[in-house]
Order: sequence, then C-alpha cells, then structure tokens
Amino acid sequence: MKKPVWNFYNPLVPKPKEKKEFVKIDYLKEIKAKRQTDEQKKKVESAINWDTLKDQNIDDKTKIELLKARTKLIEENAERKEKMNKLNGSTVEDNIDINDM
Repeated sequence: MKKPVWNFYNPLVPKPKEKKEFVKIDYLKEIKAKRQTDEQKKKVESAINWDTLKDQNIDDKTKIELLKARTKLIEENAERKEKMNKLNGSTVEDNIDINDM
C-alpha cells in the first residue's frame, strides 16, 4: 500500500529569510584612492599661477574664475598658518608673514 503524500503548507509560519551574500569591502583601497584624487586636485590648484592670468588668449570670465581659485588658496593657507601660530605661539614675524600673503 502506498503512503499518501501530504503537501501541507501553513501560511502562519514565517518563511525562512534569505541569507545575504558576502560582499568584500576594501576600506583601505577606498581611502588610498580618495587620497590620490585629493592630491591630484591640490596639484591642479597649486598649478594656478600668475603667468596664466597674463595670457591674452584667456577671456575675462575664466580670468575671474582663476583669480577666485587663487585667492581661495591663499586664504586657506593664511588661515592654516594662523591656526598653527595660535597653537604653537606666534611671534611678530609670523604675523607679518601671514599679513604679507
């Protein structure tokens, strides 16, 4: 005699959750990539010099943008030096150097 096959499904029992697939994340690699892009941006920003502004082929709009970028760099450097002077103790010569920037 054959045994009956029971296909019983209880809708009240929760379905088993699917396991998440393992994803390997290399945090150090991401940090290194970010650092390299930051260094490249710094090189481009530091490449802005006064000779490019004297070029006659550049229109006024780009000259203004270059001037703004250059002044932003100078202000950031001055603020950084002021903070360092506050921490280390500033002298009159240090303050004069910051003001001359």
